[in-house]
Amino acid sequence: MAAVLSSISDKFKSKFKNAWMVPENVARKLFFLERKRLLRRLQVMARAHLPLAESISELKERAHTSRKGIQYAALSAIDMRLRRGRSMADAFAGWIPEIEVMLMEAGHRRGYEAFAQAIEDVLALQGATTEMIGRIISGLMEPVLLLLANYGLVLWMASSFTDKVFAMLRIRPDQLTGQAHEFYMVGVFAKSFWSWLLPLVFLTLMVALFVSLPRAKGSWRNVLDRAVPPWSIYRAIVGAGWMLSFAKLAEARYAYEEILQRTAELSAPWLRSRILAIEYWVRRGQRLGEAMRRTGNDFPSRDLVDDVATFNMRPGFEEALDILAKEWVKQTGQMVKGLAFAMTGVGWMITGFVMIWIFIAFDAMQTQIMAIARQMH
Repeated sequence: MAAVLSSISDKFKSKFKNAWMVPENVARKLFFLERKRLLRRLQVMARAHLPLAESISELKERAHTSRKGIQYAALSAIDMRLRRGRSMADAFAGWIPEIEVMLMEAGHRRGYEAFAQAIEDVLALQGATTEMIGRIISGLMEPVLLLLANYGLVLWMASSFTDKVFAMLRIRPDQLTGQAHEFYMVGVFAKSFWSWLLPLVFLTLMVALFVSLPRAKGSWRNVLDRAVPPWSIYRAIVGAGWMLSFAKLAEARYAYEEILQRTAELSAPWLRSRILAIEYWVRRGQRLGEAMRRTGNDFPSRDLVDDVATFNMRPGFEEALDILAKEWVKQTGQMVKGLAFAMTGVGWMITGFVMIWIFIAFDAMQTQIMAIARQMH
């Protein structure tokens, strides 16, 4: 009996001993969970002057020992490509965005410390973009949830109260006036098909709006981008991220034409159209600032374009561009933070007005019902 159980146990262990491993195609989709941790470890190893190939091999063995499926799948693929003599860009392709790999590759060519600093720049770029997007999403979620909660509360109160009162006292709706009648009509609306359709239409329009942000182009979009949220917010966030990427790549001594071409290839249609417009003038001999100005898009912003044009003709432009980009990211982050706070405030203000309306309408209906009931008796 013991031998049979032992045999079954061995077969079970043999069958499931590799269950922790993750297929490469699945790991690619989940790698964003592990990317920052991997980059930090590569940074530490670079500062210890450990070659990249050895670092990847070492980390792969650690991932295997600790049974970290996503990391192991990624590191196995990267390690295999490096062993075959592939470049860093090819080795990391599909795991880390190409812009980030370009920064890391430029640092790697200049030595261990430059490679470590390039990883720090990549993490800073990730952090700045993620923080801005996180703030705007959190700023939008609270007022949207408040609006939906208020909508549900008003419909529930109006429908449940009017149903009970009219059934009990046999009051006709045409006997109500003013806000009491409004409260009754809201109750009627709550029981209709439209009460469910309206929030669905609202949410569908919101989703369609956000899906269209990276795709919509045209002259009308330029007008919206300058002053109308959420288009102006999208321009600010995406423009800040792209400007910081451009500055880092320029500081790494990539040619402007190459940066513009490669960032355009990796961008969504809206951003691609703006990058290609800049590239058009750069390839015709215009300096970067003047090329950005001639597009007429004011991208990433008119003030930043003016600053780039001012510093374009001075020594140390790449370093100045990096400073301008960081300052613009900081300003954009503050703007997004303020806007998120404002949107939350608007949500609470609407909640306050709705509660006041409910109180006044409810009180008016109660008063009129009591008066009608006294007349009936």
